[in-house]
Amino acid sequence: MAHSAEAILLAVVPKFSAFLSICGSFIIVHNVIHDAKKRKKAYHRIMLGLSVSDIVAATNYFLGTWLIPRGTVGKYGPVYMAAGTDATCSMSGFFTQSSVASPLYNAMLALYYLFVVKYGWKEERLMKFEPLVHSLPIAFALGTSATGAGLYLYNSVEWLCWVNIEPPQANNPWRWAFLFGPVWSCIVFVTAVMTVLWWTMRQTEQSVVAHSKNSSAGVQSAVSRARRNRSKQIAFQGILYVGAFYITWFFPTLQRVLELADKKPFFLLEFFDATLLPLQGLLNMLIYLRPRYKNYRKRNPEATRCVAFWAIAGVKKRPNFFQQRKRQRQNENLH
Repeated sequence: MAHSAEAILLAVVPKFSAFLSICGSFIIVHNVIHDAKKRKKAYHRIMLGLSVSDIVAATNYFLGTWLIPRGTVGKYGPVYMAAGTDATCSMSGFFTQSSVASPLYNAMLALYYLFVVKYGWKEERLMKFEPLVHSLPIAFALGTSATGAGLYLYNSVEWLCWVNIEPPQANNPWRWAFLFGPVWSCIVFVTAVMTVLWWTMRQTEQSVVAHSKNSSAGVQSAVSRARRNRSKQIAFQGILYVGAFYITWFFPTLQRVLELADKKPFFLLEFFDATLLPLQGLLNMLIYLRPRYKNYRKRNPEATRCVAFWAIAGVKKRPNFFQQRKRQRQNENLH
């Protein structure tokens, strides 16, 4: 049975993105679980929850068309590598829907940055709020996933299984209630939060500058600058996470906008959707490790980027291995 180039690309490319995302999320999980200090901080626990949800979603994206019933014909002809059954498709649909936990966790992460940067919440106060941070994404994801399975809503949608009732509807109400509505709400929310953080940092910058001009105590000015710089770094880290969220959900959102406008989405849009949607775990890992990477390179300017990455990623023995190999080669050259 011949397969179109479009069907092959939609089946194969997401597997590479999903694999990278799984690796990235596992690095975050490893860093948090194996560090007692990180386990005591709300930020790292939120990242742990987000990364676990990304691992579940990316694993489902990696399996992709393998779980679609054999012989399924989609928009671009026979689905490439479809090797599943109705039962595996229903399972895939369950985990596809459970991926809604990731955008909800992104909203909770933005809320964390709002509380820390604007309102100055400390760990003690954050701990009281934290149960809601985890329970809301998990409860909504599992509740909607189970509802979809119970109502037999899951069928093939080109490279995955998800809500796809018969006859097909352009604006399926279940899709909007289960995913698109919550995701768009999260996009609006995190955008509003980042706008507030930007305005807060702008006001802080202006007040610190004014204080520095009027203050004769250099030590106080230095302390103020240090606090300002730390707040700016925290806020910028939050903005980067929002950027990763935008990148992964931009093309799915654009497809929904075209559907609302009664426009037919073209293949290139679907290709970028399938390629970037599974990538959030990788992007989150790069952002999560970014402060440690900068500090490590600053303390060890002679270290290569590869050595620095392995060191901060939690692979403690890797840099020593490289150094030992270098010394062995030097000794061999001497002899």
